[in-house]
Amino acid sequence: MRANVNEGIRSMAVTAIVGNPEHFRWVDTYPDLATWAAGKAALDTEEGAAIDTVFSGIQECSGNELLRARPTK
Repeated sequence: MRANVNEGIRSMAVTAIVGNPEHFRWVDTYPDLATWAAGKAALDTEEGAAIDTVFSGIQECSGNELLRARPTK
């Protein structure tokens, strides 16, 4: 997203303090609504939909967790 939409997007790797530590998670934060909308538009393309399908196939909600987020580079 940063390379294709806006360098102001920040990502954080998220790990479980309580819960399943084997799940990979991340959180993206956007500098403004226009940047979020551009990212959403990128995900609505064929390429973005293909990536989203892969993630949807491996995601599941198994319960409550306590998480820690750390900025990525």
